Amino acid sequence: MKLSKMPAILLCLFLCNCKKDNTSANQQQDTNILTYSIQNTPAVVSIVASQHLINIRFPDGVMNADSIIANFTLSSGCTATIKNIQQVSGVSKNNYSSIITYTVSASGSSTDWKVIATNNNYTASQGFGNFLQQTVSNNTSFPWYIDQFNTGPFTINNSGPSVVTMLCKWADSTFTKTTQDARTAYRPLGGEWFSEDVTIYLRDNNIPNSTVALPATEDGTMQTLKRQVDLNQLVIVDLEMNVVRFNSDTNSHVDRFYTIDPGIGHYLIVKGYKEVDNQMYFEVYDPNSFAVTYSNGNLKGKDRYYRSKDLFDATKTFWPKVFIAAKKGNIVIE
Repeated sequence: MKLSKMPAILLCLFLCNCKKDNTSANQQQDTNILTYSIQNTPAVVSIVASQHLINIRFPDGVMNADSIIANFTLSSGCTATIKNIQQVSGVSKNNYSSIITYTVSASGSSTDWKVIATNNNYTASQGFGNFLQQTVSNNTSFPWYIDQFNTGPFTINNSGPSVVTMLCKWADSTFTKTTQDARTAYRPLGGEWFSEDVTIYLRDNNIPNSTVALPATEDGTMQTLKRQVDLNQLVIVDLEMNVVRFNSDTNSHVDRFYTIDPGIGHYLIVKGYKEVDNQMYFEVYDPNSFAVTYSNGNLKGKDRYYRSKDLFDATKTFWPKVFIAAKKGNIVIE
């Protein structure tokens, strides 16, 4: 139908409706963050406009991301807030240790933009957090991790024999005995190892060691474990593993990755630590991998991380002591 033949009243309504729709469309303004940078810090910033996301990679040396000032520009006519607090480019200070959400608004419409910051390339993806503050690991140039899986007829109870064998390998690069050898030497008929079995086996193999009581406080226990790691020594703990929190995320390197009944004791080695976002995680060799791996094929009990609080809670009512061991010829035991 040609417009010239349309009744006047219909033509008027048609044109009015078209004008209204065009006006409405023109009123939809962009609510974008166009540019973003960190003031006085050589941080690498990438804007993913399609996801309303800003990624910031701070230098490794930036341990505290509080009171950071950003310079930014917005779409014309827009304002930005964080938790309803007005943001001013080059003036507003924020803490980037956790995700920040900007709400960019104009003419009744708004868009949330997330800002994710970190000072490294891996802690967030591995389940820790974003800002690595310190890290120590007492590894060696040769492999010494042992999965207690398939270590003989008493595999399920071989955390003790597996752990002492690992420790002996770490302390003496010429050590060649196996988990099965340790089991044959002590309690060959099965069952969990007792604390005296660990002590005697280390003594029999000339590994410098001692047994010390853990402090009655969470901070005291953390400082004890941290000090031994800093002295380049290993710590064997015997704990109720069920108390260590469970994490179902298959990509995470943090927390317990397997189920275990309450009241069951379990040995593992503390060999390092990471402090991330002001929280302490201890790096362990947990022999209970049972062939379970990450997507890259690495066993999950190797270089696993358990929270300092969880180790304290899991030892204080089960066996609030630890075994400390040093390398042969490098005795520092305290």
